[in-house]
Amino acid sequence: MKTMGLLHLGFILTLHSAVLWGAAVPLLQYAVDILLPCDYALLDSSMGGMGFTRQSVTLVLQNVTVIGEEPADALPNYHPPENPEMTVFLATVDFLVSSSPPSQKRSLTDEVTLNCDVWSGTEVSVDWHLQKDGTGHRLNFEDSRITLQQETQEKKVASSLTIRQLHVHDEGTYICAVTSGQHKIQQILQLQIREPPHVTVSVSADPKTTVTCRTDRYYPLDVEVTWLLNGSPLTGISPITSSHRKNNDGTYSLSNFLQVPVPQTGASPDTYTCAVSHVSLTDPIMVEVNVLPERKYWVQW
Repeated sequence: MKTMGLLHLGFILTLHSAVLWGAAVPLLQYAVDILLPCDYALLDSSMGGMGFTRQSVTLVLQNVTVIGEEPADALPNYHPPENPEMTVFLATVDFLVSSSPPSQKRSLTDEVTLNCDVWSGTEVSVDWHLQKDGTGHRLNFEDSRITLQQETQEKKVASSLTIRQLHVHDEGTYICAVTSGQHKIQQILQLQIREPPHVTVSVSADPKTTVTCRTDRYYPLDVEVTWLLNGSPLTGISPITSSHRKNNDGTYSLSNFLQVPVPQTGASPDTYTCAVSHVSLTDPIMVEVNVLPERKYWVQW
């Protein structure tokens, strides 16, 4: 095993795991060795041109301090294999950047916090940008809904971006831009808006008996409406669907219409169920309405 000289390295560590804070779960601070597979790139001009050669290597971060539950078994330290062909570089890490979680889904009027932490031995600056629809801009902190909290403790800078009362236009790719000396690093955090629809069903009898299913204020656009008759998939009647209507707040609405026959006098009422599926829902929203022979109607919620 050959040991080479000191290698100065700019390295980004992205952490996606959440830490649970609570009195019922005692948290400890302890050191671990972290193994990360990566590629080592070298400039190669041997063929008369400029190019790079890549070699798969293992990056080992030793004595990294973590906070979490006490591990059930003792974590062993890393020892490199006794391989005479192996080359070991001793590296210093200029700084670490951690962001979590990488993606969040929120409803309208919710609150969201995006975190970006930097560990560095030199002075760092952190800026936040929003990119969407092919364009990007630096965040405007004059918006009273948006606050930036930045704390410095020893070698750590903790930057937290909080947005309250979320709007549709808050959705996008948030970029935590870190500058430390000659290094400029970006961390990407995704925010997706998921607003479930509000579904109502009604019946009108002028001039023909029509069952209407209104699906209001959902986001994003795609929504699916299906019908059941007395608990079974509806056949023989083709619904009429309106186009998507965009509301002032960026959400969408849609209406679906069925012209239905009225049960004969003395027959049981027909129960029509409007089932609405949307990406914000785990299960479809199902709303029923009864069509009575006497042309009296009520809605079950």
